[in-house]
Amino acid sequence: MPTRQPRHENIVVLLSSASFVFIYTQFISEKSLSRAIQYAAVFGFAHAITFGYGSYSYMPIPYAMAHTWFLGTLAEAIAGGVVIGLLIKLEEA
Repeated sequence: MPTRQPRHENIVVLLSSASFVFIYTQFISEKSLSRAIQYAAVFGFAHAITFGYGSYSYMPIPYAMAHTWFLGTLAEAIAGGVVIGLLIKLEEA
């Protein structure tokens, strides 16, 4: 039975999510649902390329799996963009 690191993947997910929200809140001046989705699509595309096709470049996995990982990662990021777009609004002065 292979040994497994205890829950380190949870730390990675937490840090990635925190970075996603931090970049949006600090560097995106126009806070709206459409801007959040645009940001998430770009952020997600960058992560999806490295996760899906980056993994394919060095792991012996079928292309269909890499493509599925790419699409899943992109969809997950866009869903995150919808959530932050609905939750984080521009403060009214």
